[in-house]
Amino acid sequence: MKKELLISKENNYSTYNLMEEIRLFTSPLRSKKEQIVEKIEAEISNGTLAIGLKLPSVNQMATSLKFARQTVLDAYQILLSRGIIQSRRGLGYFVAQPMPTLTQKICFLFSRMDNARGSVYEHIRKNLPQDTLLDVFFHYEEQRTLINTIRRVEGLYTILIVDLDKKDILNAYAAGIPNHRIIFMESLPDENNPKLVRKHADKLLQLVSEFT
Repeated sequence: MKKELLISKENNYSTYNLMEEIRLFTSPLRSKKEQIVEKIEAEISNGTLAIGLKLPSVNQMATSLKFARQTVLDAYQILLSRGIIQSRRGLGYFVAQPMPTLTQKICFLFSRMDNARGSVYEHIRKNLPQDTLLDVFFHYEEQRTLINTIRRVEGLYTILIVDLDKKDILNAYAAGIPNHRIIFMESLPDENNPKLVRKHADKLLQLVSEFT
């Protein structure tokens, strides 16, 4: 079967190569969304994907990789939120800038998302240095999800912030992760008390700064 090559006229680049690289970048420890994000970031870092290069459309990527369209869209949204790619109405997605040099990669592992947790996340995100990456995962207080997520993020982040009230629940599953890389969130105050929520967020920021 003849392989279809998708060529960006602006850059004379075979996007088939990119999708083939993503296809080969499979790992049981990474979701399909993470495979797309991490491989595109890597290709930008090594200069293969230059500034201004047009990326495959969501439909092209989903069809070629046999991924759900929403999976590809979610991956592009992550890259958009990081400012690495940009969307041009009616034209598609393009590489916006080189990958920044990151001094910290922080992972939030939330039990769920509500107003209080959303406020804490936004406050920390806005007050971190620009060379810091902040990602979010959820464990929903399910042990299997918690274990699998920790295994997936191990080694990918410099700091893991865990939203879990009882530390001993996690201890058995944190083998191999140095204690200095884990910050346990204390019980969050009522979301209707924004001052206490802000105080909680400031405390987390202070702990993060002590790890740098």
